[in-house]
Amino acid sequence: MFENLKNGWKLGSATRKLIFGDKRLLIYPIIGGLVTCLLALALFVPLALTISSASNTLIVAAVILFGFLSTFVSVYFLVALLLAFRQYSKTGKKMSIADALSQASQYWVQILEWAVFYTIIITILRAIESRVQGIGGFLIGAIGSMALALATIFVVPSIIDNKTGPIKSIESSVKMITKNFGATFGGIIYSDLYALMFIIPGILLFIVGIIVAFTSFIPGIALAIVGVVLTVFGIMLNYVTSNTFIFILYNYVNTGKLPKGFTKDMMDKAIRKKKSSRLTGGFV
Repeated sequence: MFENLKNGWKLGSATRKLIFGDKRLLIYPIIGGLVTCLLALALFVPLALTISSASNTLIVAAVILFGFLSTFVSVYFLVALLLAFRQYSKTGKKMSIADALSQASQYWVQILEWAVFYTIIITILRAIESRVQGIGGFLIGAIGSMALALATIFVVPSIIDNKTGPIKSIESSVKMITKNFGATFGGIIYSDLYALMFIIPGILLFIVGIIVAFTSFIPGIALAIVGVVLTVFGIMLNYVTSNTFIFILYNYVNTGKLPKGFTKDMMDKAIRKKKSSRLTGGFV
């Protein structure tokens, strides 16, 4: 187990180095996050201004709509990110953000279908959770969310590779997980740990900055801002690294191709296969 995680750590490290070769890849989650924030403001500010007259049904509808829109935006920008990474890892040429977003628009139908499907599943889970009293409801929600997150790890690569709908994409993702395991998630763990090197100091600086601001406003606010920047950078880096690692892993299992900085030995040590057959397709 520990050897597998060590191999996964090496893969995660190689992924980070490759990402830093095209630092504009770090911009996609920022843009996606800003768009999501604007959507939240557009939906909830008017609702908050009329909260006294808004019905529970309207509030629930707004939350569900936001869930759908935020999912669509998140997946759209993730597709653009991975398309840009694919070109860079294959040719060494950096794709402009405009070109990446343009290419991602070719998948808008699949992204829309996934956003609808995912929103429905999450809504059903939350409805069941709210109906069950006590710890039972919490466990249903937690287990359901965890199972969904695990089953959908390779959904976006499947959408890019095959332009499949939600069901087929989940089937492909689950097949990837059941046929290839071991340290498959070691790289994801690595990206989490590496991100914490920025997130934890960032949070601590923010807290210290707020405390200092009560006695020395400008230095305190400066510390708090630095803390926020470090925290956001850590979250952004974790997002890009983990999703890019998943993309590389999916591609290797399907095609045997690897980007610069990765070797077949590294991948084979990190993945144990139940069967020698590969899935069809490939996107690099």
